[in-house]
Amino acid sequence: MDCDTRGPPTYLSYFSMTISLFLLCITILGNLFVLLAVYQDPHKELRKPFTVLIANLALADLTAGAITEPMAAYFTIQEVRGSVVEDLAVYVTHLSYFMSCTSSVLTLGVLAIDRYLAISYSLWYKSHVTLSLTMKICMAAWIVSMLLSLAYIKIGFINFAFVFANTAVLSTTCVLVFAYYRIFRSLRIRTIQVGILHEGGYQQCERKK
Repeated sequence: MDCDTRGPPTYLSYFSMTISLFLLCITILGNLFVLLAVYQDPHKELRKPFTVLIANLALADLTAGAITEPMAAYFTIQEVRGSVVEDLAVYVTHLSYFMSCTSSVLTLGVLAIDRYLAISYSLWYKSHVTLSLTMKICMAAWIVSMLLSLAYIKIGFINFAFVFANTAVLSTTCVLVFAYYRIFRSLRIRTIQVGILHEGGYQQCERKK
């Protein structure tokens, strides 16, 4: 039996379409609320470097929810109808998927570094990490995501997905492990220092008595 000429079962296409539409609604609404909360904050208390990175992460997920997931639902509808999906629709789906995922991964790495700097070098962080700098970093993440995603057109979906998945998971894991290890170490050193100060103050009080 030639499997290439046979489409997927109809029930599987309907199931995939239902899941895509469900995820579409959740992804768009949830991330849209995050962006609106940051943008329409009346007191501008949420417009800080950390929350801007969170908003950028929400924007990456919103891109997947607004483009990739609707196109996935469109694919399953075409499968049920027995129609052929145009190459342009395939490229748009794959590019939006890779672009949003790359931006999301890069933002997660930047978030880990941001928390590391905020905890380990708080004074330097407050004076150097500004809102404008964070927005430039977010723009750079999107530019890098777009440029890297264009490689998919050259090497194909399977090869790019394999390289992308392994590289993204490995690099992000390394950044997160390093950042959280340094954060844990900094907090431990501060705890020891605070304990020494409290012990010294207690001894001084005992001597005065």
